[in-house]
Amino acid sequence: MITRLRAWEQKIKQHPFITVGIVVALLAIIAFMLAVHTFGWDWTGFTGGESKITVASTSKGITTAKELQPAKSLWDWLGLLATLAIPLVVGLGAAWYTAQQGKVSDREKTDNQRETALQAYFDDMTELMLKRRDGLTALTPPSSAQNIARYRTLTVLRGLDGERRATLLRFLYEAHLIEREQTVIQIHGADLSGAVLSEVLLQKAHLEHVNLSHADLSESDLRGSSLFEANLSEANLRGAKLAQVDFGGADLSFADLTGAEECTYDQLLQAALWPGIKPSDLENHLHKQTARPELPPDLKQWLRTTPWLHVTDPISHEQTVEYHDNEKEAYGRWVVTRGTHKIEPLERFRLGIYLVTNDLFFRFVRADGYKSDRFWKSTPPQSRGRFVGQDGISLAPSTWSSNTGFPKGRDRHPVTGISYYEALAFCEWLQEVYPPDYGWNWSLPTENMWELVARPEPDFLYPWGPKFMDGLCNSVEAGVGTTTEVDRFQNGKSRTGGCFDMAGNAWEFVRAKDDSNWSCVLRGGSFRNNEHEVKSSLRLYGVPRDHRPPDFGFRCALVYGKH
Repeated sequence: MITRLRAWEQKIKQHPFITVGIVVALLAIIAFMLAVHTFGWDWTGFTGGESKITVASTSKGITTAKELQPAKSLWDWLGLLATLAIPLVVGLGAAWYTAQQGKVSDREKTDNQRETALQAYFDDMTELMLKRRDGLTALTPPSSAQNIARYRTLTVLRGLDGERRATLLRFLYEAHLIEREQTVIQIHGADLSGAVLSEVLLQKAHLEHVNLSHADLSESDLRGSSLFEANLSEANLRGAKLAQVDFGGADLSFADLTGAEECTYDQLLQAALWPGIKPSDLENHLHKQTARPELPPDLKQWLRTTPWLHVTDPISHEQTVEYHDNEKEAYGRWVVTRGTHKIEPLERFRLGIYLVTNDLFFRFVRADGYKSDRFWKSTPPQSRGRFVGQDGISLAPSTWSSNTGFPKGRDRHPVTGISYYEALAFCEWLQEVYPPDYGWNWSLPTENMWELVARPEPDFLYPWGPKFMDGLCNSVEAGVGTTTEVDRFQNGKSRTGGCFDMAGNAWEFVRAKDDSNWSCVLRGGSFRNNEHEVKSSLRLYGVPRDHRPPDFGFRCALVYGKH
């Protein structure tokens, strides 16, 4: 009831003239009714009585006739009111329409002014960067060009709406003018309130002392940015990436941090304002995956020193490569080539030099990786319960007796007996416990990434060249009959990156374009396959994602871009 009364109060304040007109009309009607009742105005028809007197002269004298006029019926008065209301309604309607047209015209005018101001700003800044580049890049002391750019930026921002404020900020970021490590334009005090910055990349941005209240920063990437003493009150940070963001002294009052990723409690406790929120209640405002658990000192040290996480130097593929493989070549129904196909330019990536070992995967098992829901978001719940060891109870690879450890003496062998889902979960865990440099993310390699490393030339059928050679990989010809150490075949490394076991030892999960919700693709062959089946031109496709044979393994990759 109170809410309705407040709503009516707002409407009255918005339309004072209409309200006054209605009140005056009601008071006039009430005064008229009281006068009729007090003075008995029969002529109005509200009361019965002598409302008509006729005087006539006859031979007998003067005759007076009185005619009683009955009171008007309800329908009479409704008709009268309707007659009076028509011009009133028409007048009010015309006035309302004129007012609305004026508002639309004002909005269009304001919108055009904002767009003109934004375009003029872009023109001015472009001219400034082209003609006075030396001035913009002079960092100490601030140059006159920088001061002009700062003043112009802050002035324009104040007159823009949320979407255009976001457009201006993206321009500054993409022009490398507000980078945290080399800030060209200081935007302290900038008004970015209400800016629509959903899914925007703002890594390592300098956003200190800016007003981002009510801004939409959902799903944005703010990793490494400085939001020191920024106003983020009631901002939408749902699902935002917040690793190593500086919230020192920031106002986070009533900000929505649901699902925010890579954000620790310590970061948020640096903020100045959390009205009504106790530090112990922060977990209610964060997704379960946001707080990175403290790792045991021995695991930290091991991850820093182990060689099994080594990756290649960044690989840039800028030209299209075309392969002409025999589309009829097949070994059974599921091991086939891709036929003639092209690999278009790719984003930078770094491929793991080794297959993931038992020793490395055991760190994931020991850290309760199987039990942590945040690593299994893409896995059907019914599948997770089937990922057990040989004891049929504990969560572990199918080649392990239990989750207490891997087979003795096989610490440097590739982990096998795992599914596509387990490989994905491991990459998610690695991203959390051993985060790479900004912009890079642990992942399974794509099929194109894998093939580019395994086949640096279109005529290569193996990582080392066009022909099979004994002693370069763990295939059937090696006569081992099981997995081997991931660094054993030194001479069989790929020409690109020097990666081991890209032919033989264990099949490798990759992310392929023709993956489905239930199936996946593997490359490379295993110790069970012969010289023909371990070709780098072949793929094993249509494999159920929860399938866990003893020769399925994987290697990780660092992929640049969105995780």
